[in-house]
Amino acid sequence: MKTEEGIRSSHVGINVSDLDRSIGFYESLLGFQLVSRIVLEDGLRIGFLELPEQFQIELVETGIDEPCGDGAWNHVCLRVADFDECCQRLQAEGIIFETEKLFRKEFWEHGMKFAFFRGPDGERLEIAEY
Repeated sequence: MKTEEGIRSSHVGINVSDLDRSIGFYESLLGFQLVSRIVLEDGLRIGFLELPEQFQIELVETGIDEPCGDGAWNHVCLRVADFDECCQRLQAEGIIFETEKLFRKEFWEHGMKFAFFRGPDGERLEIAEY
């Protein structure tokens, strides 16, 4: 299969027990910069941090006060040029999305279209356009 044009890396989601503590850790010890901090309607707190123009992480607060261990990785996100076209192509190949196609105006400057699905070994993947 050829490499899909318009697909780039976006971010990796990491489950954390305390968002504020984790933001401090990634900022002060690893040089990440806070890009966006969001609280969703259900109270879920999320922080996006980046090494400028290199790599982003999305910290997702679980509220569980225990180390996440090997289960800390939440998902890998791939940024696509045309979200709707990519969804159609994946569905035509038999991919079943585990979420509706979502839009969040709070994410990024112009909002973000995104959806989650599973890879062949159950790994959680996300495609996003922003």
